[in-house]
Amino acid sequence: MGDDKVREEIAFIRSALEQGRAYAHLRSPDFALWGALMALGYLGTYAFVVRLWTLSPSVIWWSLVAVGWLFSLFGGRLRLRPEGRAASPAIDALRALWLGFGVTTVIFAIMQTVGGIEGEWMDTRVAGLLGLCFFASASITKIRWLRFIAAGWWGAAVVFFLLHGRAEGLLAGAGFMIVLLCLPGLMLWLRRPAAHG
Repeated sequence: MGDDKVREEIAFIRSALEQGRAYAHLRSPDFALWGALMALGYLGTYAFVVRLWTLSPSVIWWSLVAVGWLFSLFGGRLRLRPEGRAASPAIDALRALWLGFGVTTVIFAIMQTVGGIEGEWMDTRVAGLLGLCFFASASITKIRWLRFIAAGWWGAAVVFFLLHGRAEGLLAGAGFMIVLLCLPGLMLWLRRPAAHG
């Protein structure tokens, strides 16, 4: 009887991990799109700062954020059709983690836009939060290479701190978004969930 209970618990844990990996795979287009959109936001802001155009960075960022949220909210529903079974604890944890990240960054952005809070520190905050979210996602899904992405974001936070207030920080931000968000999203999407390790 004790062995059966242990086997059931191991099977439950394996099932939860597999569902978490499958969920990460299905949500990976969100990472890819958000990475591309945010890179465009950084490049648009850079173009404004160096006077290549006069379009307000607020207009650029809020337009891109709106596209990203629409894709994540509605595109995710199309990719994540319910299979008639309850979500695993891993899926619930991933949903809560990334939704919490999204809500937190939107609150920071609203405070920055409405309250006039200095915007350059937003990069450092968001990079640190992305490091936290990727690190937790690596633990939840057992997709170990996501820990390197987390470390990359923590390193990006340091770079943003060092480049505070400089136009080069915007170019670095675009690069980080492509390398540490868009490309991992594409890698997760192109690899089968069972192949992660």
